[in-house]
Amino acid sequence: MGLAVANAAAPAAALIAALLVIPSCGVFADSADEGQDLAKLVLLVEVDTLRADALDLPRAVPGGRQDPRSFGPASTPATAALAAESLVLTGAYSSAPWTLPSISTLLTGKWPWEHGATRLLGTLGSGHTTLAEAFGLAGYRTGGVMTNFVATADYGFAQGFDSWDDSLATGHTGSTGAAAVEKLLAMVDDLGATGEPVFLYTLLFEPHWRYEHDPASGTPPAIAAVESLNDLRASLAAGELSEDDLADLADLYRDEVERTDAALAALRAGLEQRGLWDDAIVVLTSDHGELIGEREWIGHTVDLSDTLVRVPLLVKAPGLRTGHESARVGQVDLGATLLDLAGVPAEARAGAFGKTPSFAPTLRDATVAPAREQLYLHVDFQPALLNATSERKRSLQWGVVETATGRKWTVDHLAEGGPAGLFVDPDADPWESTDLSSAHDPAPLQTLRGLVPEPLAGQRGHDPVTPVATGEDSP
Repeated sequence: MGLAVANAAAPAAALIAALLVIPSCGVFADSADEGQDLAKLVLLVEVDTLRADALDLPRAVPGGRQDPRSFGPASTPATAALAAESLVLTGAYSSAPWTLPSISTLLTGKWPWEHGATRLLGTLGSGHTTLAEAFGLAGYRTGGVMTNFVATADYGFAQGFDSWDDSLATGHTGSTGAAAVEKLLAMVDDLGATGEPVFLYTLLFEPHWRYEHDPASGTPPAIAAVESLNDLRASLAAGELSEDDLADLADLYRDEVERTDAALAALRAGLEQRGLWDDAIVVLTSDHGELIGEREWIGHTVDLSDTLVRVPLLVKAPGLRTGHESARVGQVDLGATLLDLAGVPAEARAGAFGKTPSFAPTLRDATVAPAREQLYLHVDFQPALLNATSERKRSLQWGVVETATGRKWTVDHLAEGGPAGLFVDPDADPWESTDLSSAHDPAPLQTLRGLVPEPLAGQRGHDPVTPVATGEDSP
């Protein structure tokens, strides 16, 4: 894993002094090119494998009811403090149940079958305008810290970043959140020293497997000694894991969540010391969730259940309303929304971010519905190694969520006996155990059936995307 660009940290005082010489309005610096104010700092933090229900936040489903999921949250005071200053979106969806296609969608504003990064160890092709490039073209300095080894510079993810560091992306062991925060703060100092606005992105690897015991939590449970996730999955399939074993495993996962929350607290403290927190745009989300014994699985990748694709999303921005918003939105539009909140006009948003709809109007005004009527889901996961659980890991599914109702139609193309569809209402049935196909009004169901996979016919997510000669985004 390479260090794409090395930066030496400038003193915080130098950064603040540099900011003072620029005409500004709070955190906004005047952009001569655009003739408008741009947010001085935009920070996008993505936490790998973070379940929405693992955060210690009030949870409600879009219908106004409390979410009945029973997974107990971790203690996350830093996230709770951020939530108090943010609009918390309870209906946010990733596009995929694992990292590579999910973050590729976030960073390109394209669906998985459009950007093509859907297979393990796949690359993000150069035929896309990334979110970093879009911010760069809008006048921002850009920096990224990556801690997941599938999304390093070697695989194309440094594209568009002035400063990129993936030196912490070394594997499944070792907590890296605190070290990643140190690198982010150094980037703030370095990139902001010129007075230009700064866009920062990071993906923090925890609480991805391996769930590691925190020594401060006391004696580790016996299951903490199991180093092979495949062994755990095989034991679960064989009925050899007790309820206590799964509870211990969930506790280890929560330990990782709590360490990540501590890293977020350190990041906030560093930005507060630099005088940059109050007026910064800060977004916290995750790339997907995690199954810890539910649906007879440990991990992710295997299906399009809400436990895996419905993600936390907290948005803090100057002047933005706070509280909870139940509208269903997709990470495919998060880049355009960030550019919108930062003050970049639609006509100046490069690549797909000028085409995908921003949901910032919904964030500003609860009476404004998101522009999209459907959100698509996709997984095409083929295990790289053969082992006892390889066949269970294999997955090829398409899905669509109706934003107005939350109803979801998925098609499992690897189901026994041939492709099988499932129509569910996750808000009323959080475990998605009841197929509503036969009991539902056929008209809206036929609409959803027509959407999946009809618009995707002839396209498979793993097909390469060929850059066009003009440098514009591929179709």
